[in-house]
Amino acid sequence: MLFTAPPQTRLANHEDEQRLKVFLDRSWNQHIHLDWRAPESWAKSGNCAVLEIEGCLAAVLAIPILPIEPAWIRVFAVDYSLSLAKAWKALFPLLRENLQKAGSPPLCAVALRSWSIEYFQQARFIHIQDIVTFELSRPVSPGRPVPGLRILPMSIEHVEAVAAIDQAAFESIWRNNSESVLQAFLHSAYATIAECDGQIVGFQISTENISSGHLARLAVLPGCQRSGVGSALVRDLVQQFFVRGKKVVTVNTQSTNQTSQKLYQNLGFEFTGSKYPVFIQETY
Repeated sequence: MLFTAPPQTRLANHEDEQRLKVFLDRSWNQHIHLDWRAPESWAKSGNCAVLEIEGCLAAVLAIPILPIEPAWIRVFAVDYSLSLAKAWKALFPLLRENLQKAGSPPLCAVALRSWSIEYFQQARFIHIQDIVTFELSRPVSPGRPVPGLRILPMSIEHVEAVAAIDQAAFESIWRNNSESVLQAFLHSAYATIAECDGQIVGFQISTENISSGHLARLAVLPGCQRSGVGSALVRDLVQQFFVRGKKVVTVNTQSTNQTSQKLYQNLGFEFTGSKYPVFIQETY
């Protein structure tokens, strides 16, 4: 689209949600965080800014402030007629004040497209690690049972306990709060907990499509790691997906997390070669 009027910027509100959905369906440059929530829902988060020209959305930036979680750039979408740098410069100041009131958490982003990788590099974000992908195309053996361990279906009643495990098991940049865990559970195809002596010590949450299953989240209490709990959870979900007729099971993990990579490789998962850089900016 071609514009003649000067741009106008403002904070988004719930009335912008449908407009944002339409905009995201057609915008060329869009960075969407891997998330359980619909990207347009961030319009009502309180920390989403939009740029309008002649009454039309031309850019949007959403960096919601959530308990426990870092300040992920959830949405950064720009009409092809605008430069990315100018859009960021126009929108980010509207969000900075709320971020500073929240303690100036570092800005984080997982770049999924080549243009976003180039942009975050040019904007002096620091590349700290990668998300790497593994896949498994055959069932795994049952493995040796862990004494006293039971794999049980996860329910909504388990969300708070599962969130506590998530926060204890992951470094700060990857922690989920209870609402995010709830959203993950509600969107899951298969979710289980690992219980030992009446205590929840681990969990997994997985999704599926027509031909494959995907392990979206796996965590074990630090004191119970390297005891077979994680392997038991993964073996169970792999068996479940192959019984359902899936051809492959995939999982993402961090390039810096050697423990999880070793767990998956020991079970027969292979690195696909796909990786997505994670960027951070600590001062703004």
